[in-house]
Amino acid sequence: LKLEAAARTRPLTADEAAELGGLYVCLGKPDRAVELLRPAARRHPDHFATAANLGTAWQLLGDLDQAAAALADAVR
Repeated sequence: LKLEAAARTRPLTADEAAELGGLYVCLGKPDRAVELLRPAARRHPDHFATAANLGTAWQLLGDLDQAAAALADAVR
């Protein structure tokens, strides 16, 4: 993936991180999504898609407390 290559050479923008994290979720790799989206959410705390995708990834991993916290950030 182009975004994976970009992530190896520079920090991703909020939109890029949200997109790549969403792709990982869709591909059934929520662990990779969390790994990518946690730091992105810290860097971009007001970015809806980053928080929403992180919440979905946490939900798929079965961590409902983390999912609820990330989704509350998305709604905020």
